[in-house]
Amino acid sequence: YMVTLTAGGAVAHGTVLVEPDPDMPITAAQYRAREAFLLDLLDVQRKSAALVRRAQGPLRGPARRLEMRAYGLASAFNGRGAVQGTLYPPTSAQRRQLEALQRQLAGLEANR
Repeated sequence: YMVTLTAGGAVAHGTVLVEPDPDMPITAAQYRAREAFLLDLLDVQRKSAALVRRAQGPLRGPARRLEMRAYGLASAFNGRGAVQGTLYPPTSAQRRQLEALQRQLAGLEANR
């Protein structure tokens, strides 16, 4: 990363190399898998929240339940409050949960 530090009228420029934690036994591929999972989950969260805002009638309840399940999975995986999340890639069960949420979202979007 290129960084600029300004303090007391002085300006310094430099670069910073961010390296993985050497005490964390995770490969680059595992890190990328974790990030991809989180981005896919964030997509479901955003789309389900938008669907809740637009939904009317009988679609509103299922849309709200989907949104709550998506946020629940995100909290369980990434942590919340004082509860630590995981730095590892998602488990197969977490992947299945996300896939189920994505299918449900697609179904709700098709019925709006």
